[in-house]
Amino acid sequence: MENLIVLEQGLKAFRQHPLSELESQVFWHLTLILPMTGSVVVTSNLSNDLKLSYIGVSLGIKKLRESGFIMRGVKFGRSNHYKLNPTFFRYL
Repeated sequence: MENLIVLEQGLKAFRQHPLSELESQVFWHLTLILPMTGSVVVTSNLSNDLKLSYIGVSLGIKKLRESGFIMRGVKFGRSNHYKLNPTFFRYL
């Protein structure tokens, strides 16, 4: 298992954009399931895993993207590819 390192830019982002409880649940779950290169995230599966509403998870992902914590890549069908922002985080 890899260890997540929060870099100085990430710490600054956490101070500037405190996460709500829902955003925190989505973010920390993503840190567990996303490899360094990122992966396709199916929002409905994520909402089922977290036992949260689809809309809540979608809004949480949107806020995480806007705050720079995660980055969106290519769209695959109705799902998007996401990865943690490498400026904020590293895996060891």
